[in-house]
Amino acid sequence: SPLLQQPLVTNMEFLSPSSSYLLSWRRCCLLLCVMLLMMMMLSFSDCVVGQATIVVDRSVILHNATSYIISANRNHVPQGETNLAGKLAKYGSIKPAFGQKRKMYRIGHGITDGRTDYSYMTGYHFRDEWGQNGPYPYDDIRNALNEAHTMDAEVIMVVNFGTGSPEEAGALVSYLNNVHDATRINQNLPPFNVKYFELGNEISWSTERGHDQYASTEIVYATRAKLFAAAMRANSSIPIQIGLVGGTNSNWYGNGWSGQATTVTNIINIMKTDVDFIIYHGYPSWPLSTDASPLPIMAQNTWNRNLLSRTIFPAIEAAMKGNNISSSHTIKVANTEYFTSLYQAGQRGTLEALYTADTMVTALNLDIFVANNFCFDHGDLADSLFFINNDPNNTTPIYATHKLVAESLRDLVVSINSSGLSTSSVKDQAGVTTVVESLSYVATIDANHAGVTLLIVNKFEQDQTASVSVLGSSSFLRASQNVLVGKQWSNTNMIQTSQPLSTLSNIVFPAASISIIDIVYQNQLTTTARATTTTTTTTTTSTGITTTTSSGSTTGKHDVTYLGCYLETDNNRSINAANMSHPQMYPQMCGDFCYAKGPYEIAAVENGVNCYCGNNIPANHPKEADSDCWMKCPGDSSSSCGGSAWRESVYCVTKCNGGSEEGGRG
Repeated sequence: SPLLQQPLVTNMEFLSPSSSYLLSWRRCCLLLCVMLLMMMMLSFSDCVVGQATIVVDRSVILHNATSYIISANRNHVPQGETNLAGKLAKYGSIKPAFGQKRKMYRIGHGITDGRTDYSYMTGYHFRDEWGQNGPYPYDDIRNALNEAHTMDAEVIMVVNFGTGSPEEAGALVSYLNNVHDATRINQNLPPFNVKYFELGNEISWSTERGHDQYASTEIVYATRAKLFAAAMRANSSIPIQIGLVGGTNSNWYGNGWSGQATTVTNIINIMKTDVDFIIYHGYPSWPLSTDASPLPIMAQNTWNRNLLSRTIFPAIEAAMKGNNISSSHTIKVANTEYFTSLYQAGQRGTLEALYTADTMVTALNLDIFVANNFCFDHGDLADSLFFINNDPNNTTPIYATHKLVAESLRDLVVSINSSGLSTSSVKDQAGVTTVVESLSYVATIDANHAGVTLLIVNKFEQDQTASVSVLGSSSFLRASQNVLVGKQWSNTNMIQTSQPLSTLSNIVFPAASISIIDIVYQNQLTTTARATTTTTTTTTTSTGITTTTSSGSTTGKHDVTYLGCYLETDNNRSINAANMSHPQMYPQMCGDFCYAKGPYEIAAVENGVNCYCGNNIPANHPKEADSDCWMKCPGDSSSSCGGSAWRESVYCVTKCNGGSEEGGRG
């Protein structure tokens, strides 16, 4: 495609017949030779793509991989919905094998604030809709909650900020989460335990109802949002996380808002620890182009990555530091709506699937909390993600992308870099050039480091060739490439193929394709050496979690006993008198660290690699099922090192008040 070619010569002047002299035949021959040489160089340049290399360092763990990239917006109502049960079952059959091991289902958009450009979207008030099934988008909130339950999906709920109130937001959270909520008890329903909430949908946009009164600037918005957050947290029996809008689209601007770093700073200055994530919507075209040509769309996520890395994340870090917010409180970024904006009924093809996969790569590499595809269904078929003509058995390439990624990736994101990839360039509306590499990529591993899985997206319409190198690894037991091939951006269908790889050199990534490269190694990564112990006693609980007590003769080693899996309930780390991280974490390492720092009696391990110390388990931290702490320790795969959503594997160091669990409770 000419759009993706970078000219070797940018300015060439030819002599015209009106010149004062004519070229001699020798000069003509010389010019012809030069032109032939340039053609040979161009041909050679096109052939040397095999020199491109992707390098994975599996010893450098960046963060956990979130399964909330397998995610969709609701945006439909059951009334008149064709094959709803079949479509829910079909998407529900996709089970993420990594991270939190759950999908995300966003309940919001039209049913919240409402928009002034649609007469039927006047603002959603959940207490007015009991027993209703429409018209769009107003129906009983239990319908959406039941859909999420059917698909085994986590819920992120959008709160009506523009036409609602703090009281209404508190009542909504009470209905969803409060064990004593009278309305839900009268409906004979248990708590829904919704953990994630957004305050308003695109409320930075003047088209949203309530913008002019309650969100004319980010300062006006955040000041009112603090009242919402207080009411919501006061009415929840479980910890909740609250997100604020940072901008309407990928450019992080809003009508009347300062934009980008200033907006983020002002929000955090006001909200402080009352905000847990800041939201943008990752639609293309607005920053890069006002048209819908494919190249700017393929460049959008590169543009987003640059803005996030260079501007948004540093602004969050600086604002947290300026407000003395402890590092134990995290403020993440969430992409709660994205799509290509090419709305063509029944056509959800290669271009859209590539954009979906590239957005997933961005979210995984930058530790973005959620990447939420728009949308599951909408009432018209123009922006239905997964199904053609409402047929659960006639799925789109986007569905195939969600399924491929969900079933393939591993739990931890590790360092990955490249060299020699072919590139293209796009200018944004400000004239700034974004250089786009042909391949985008992310690498994931399991806690035992025995294998690496890469997600690699070829965004260009030409085959690309690259070698994959994994540092610290020798020969592999097996490797494979599972790929969705589109060939051209305009194709409505993608073909899925799979093949074993006998070598990691010169792997071909077909034009417009999404590849999973899975590598299993003979050798695990070299781990930190342990001290010699004289005795080791191991027992296994009914849930399969191994409890290990070790006593050794080496000075500085101390007994550790597994107490259980506990949930942090205040969104701020209570067991945190001292902390450290290590890529080869195991319970004994954490216990030795805590003893040396205190000595502390409690060692809590989270996210596989993080160790926290204290002298008791707070009484308001409930004990969860051992299976909820499903992460295996990188340095000891027989032991548990935490789980998702604030779950910690807690160990007693030395006797721990006689070794009993209750002795460690605060």
